[in-house]
Amino acid sequence: MGISQEILSEAALNVVGYLLAGALLTLLYSSLTNRGHKKVATQPAAQTAEKPATTGLRKVEFVDLRAVPAVESRPSNRTSIDTQSRQRNRAEVMRLAREMLASGTPRENVRNLLPISEGEIALLEKQRA
Repeated sequence: MGISQEILSEAALNVVGYLLAGALLTLLYSSLTNRGHKKVATQPAAQTAEKPATTGLRKVEFVDLRAVPAVESRPSNRTSIDTQSRQRNRAEVMRLAREMLASGTPRENVRNLLPISEGEIALLEKQRA
């Protein structure tokens, strides 16, 4: 059983049709997305002739970062200021709690007077002993 001429021509037409459809869709996509088109700055010939010829060298400047003095970090916003004051206050609270425990104040009174946790009080007592 051989292949008829009609089947071969149908298959060839299908292949050619798919190739043409692919080419048309590629062109349509390319035109819609402007791919492959470089924008060229157009200037009159008189303006281009007036420009001096460049040698192709660019001015290069090297930066030595070791020579730059270190910049002091400053708090840039309110949250960092609050964090710093809270850390300072935390150290002050711990110092006050340590003094109160050393003077014999009960743990409950220390917890009621100062914003300190039970674990921190236990740590301070352990350090004192």
